[in-house]
Amino acid sequence: MSNPFKQSHARKISSASGLPISNSKIAKVMIPRDRDDRNCRPIEHTRNDLDQDILSSGLEHVSRYVAMHGKKIEVVAVGGAINVLRLLSRRTTHDVNIIISGLENTWRTLLDNAAYEAYKKIPDLGSAWLTTDAENWVSDNVAQQLTRMATQQNVTLYQGEGLVVYAAPWEYAFIAKIHRIQTDGENARDYDMHDALRYLHHYIRSNWPSGSHPVPDSQIQEWARYWRQFEVKTSLLNDIQKAYKRAYGGQRGITIEQSTEKGLIGLGISGMPGL
Repeated sequence: MSNPFKQSHARKISSASGLPISNSKIAKVMIPRDRDDRNCRPIEHTRNDLDQDILSSGLEHVSRYVAMHGKKIEVVAVGGAINVLRLLSRRTTHDVNIIISGLENTWRTLLDNAAYEAYKKIPDLGSAWLTTDAENWVSDNVAQQLTRMATQQNVTLYQGEGLVVYAAPWEYAFIAKIHRIQTDGENARDYDMHDALRYLHHYIRSNWPSGSHPVPDSQIQEWARYWRQFEVKTSLLNDIQKAYKRAYGGQRGITIEQSTEKGLIGLGISGMPGL
């Protein structure tokens, strides 16, 4: 599936105030940056299986490095780092995939340098252990919204003197996993459905502590259209409903109503869905 944000991603950059600068020719510094070895040959990025201990050590190195330069950076993490560092539902992940909002390139470069220094101290991290790949799916405005929602949700994966890592909003984390299950085919992972159910469960529990308030499928479709511009197939919604019941003692995570993929196409969504 084509990425609606990817083409414009390099043409816009957020100002220090967090507002996007339109038509800018300055490209964002992405993490990790490409680097050459002493013979001017590109260094290939590496990823390893990372557990809670090694991720925490890497983030601690980054925090100290950033603080040493008199800064403090807040980021939003998406994907497996949430499961390894907070939910403890997986033993390992390959990276800490983050979204950064409102930082000038000097700050992004500082964070990249910090991550690379951590890798040199702890080679088992792999050179691409901290990455902004998640930004390929979000515009500057959406990155600002996600950051605002994540800070309000206030689920931290790491907090140090120079770095705070928040978990992405549960609804966004859920949709990102469902999107990969539906669209990525062979690239979808065995654990994606399990992760998605965890995120949905935490979304429900954070809004309705009794945990007995299923999310209507129409709401899920709004999330999907807003966050990733796709329609969730009815068959996948049915799979989610059945899997959630199995995972959480018969409780319903979603309700399947009469809305269909066909009926939802063309719906206009104004503002943030579900708020």
